[in-house]
Amino acid sequence: MMEIRKANQKDFKELLEIVLKCTIHHHDLDKKMLGHKKLKRGSIKELKENESKILKKDLKKSDTIIFIATEKDKIVGFINISFSKKNANIKSKLGEIDDFFILEEHRKKGIGEMLLKKALSLFKLKKVKSISLNVSANNLPALNFYEKFGFKEFMKRISFYIE
Repeated sequence: MMEIRKANQKDFKELLEIVLKCTIHHHDLDKKMLGHKKLKRGSIKELKENESKILKKDLKKSDTIIFIATEKDKIVGFINISFSKKNANIKSKLGEIDDFFILEEHRKKGIGEMLLKKALSLFKLKKVKSISLNVSANNLPALNFYEKFGFKEFMKRISFYIE
């Protein structure tokens, strides 16, 4: 049975493995965008060390929440959300979807929808008025998914890679 719950310290090791898969997935999307150009990446060991530090901090921060989807006590996906304070230009609370990933073999089963709904309900409860996220321009399944929930393109972020 599928369960959505807040991650805790006991989930660290298993969650780290999925976070690493998420990061590698996004690196693969970058490669497709860059074509023949290559970004220098650290080793898997360096990646694991960096992601481990970030995950430890995220599990402790009060303004960051990670919801996990578990099936038969195994983590199959997660959404990492955070809350920002108001800034000078925007007079309402802001939310951010920092990471969102479902293991490939568990996609198209409604898990992403359950995780996003859980995050959106918490944002609403915390009176967040605007939620933003970054998504790769070539990640069409993710773009379509977010659009189904009413997310709209608001700003473009473009990159230039020097060879």
